[in-house]
Amino acid sequence: MRLERRSTGSEDPDRVVEVLQDLAGWERWLPGVRESEVVAHTNAVVVALSFVAPRPLLVGIDVTELPDGISFRMVEGDLLSLEGQVTVGEHRDGCVVTWSLSLEFVTTVPGPILSELDRQVLPAWSAALFRAARPGSDQSAD
Repeated sequence: MRLERRSTGSEDPDRVVEVLQDLAGWERWLPGVRESEVVAHTNAVVVALSFVAPRPLLVGIDVTELPDGISFRMVEGDLLSLEGQVTVGEHRDGCVVTWSLSLEFVTTVPGPILSELDRQVLPAWSAALFRAARPGSDQSAD
């Protein structure tokens, strides 16, 4: 399954990239992430994520920092595959964040859940990223 979602905000693009690239801090602002831990440093970084989903979902991803965001691919976890990137660009008085994901689940996932991922989860992640990038933010997830 391939998903792509763009969201715009008034936040400074450089600050948004900074928050996004603070991998160990994802659990403080990214809804649904219970734990984020940098577990290895190679030419990229391996991050272990624990998602709160209908059931706990564990994913280890290899993350590469890009000038305008991150790219990632799953190295182990509870999915068949996961890869993609999150990029940040300038947009009028702020920025635009683009989430591009390709994922395969171990089991068949009902259409309403896939629709929720596309229409609710990715926009919620963008909104949380924007909040965390605001001056004075403590990077806390709601």
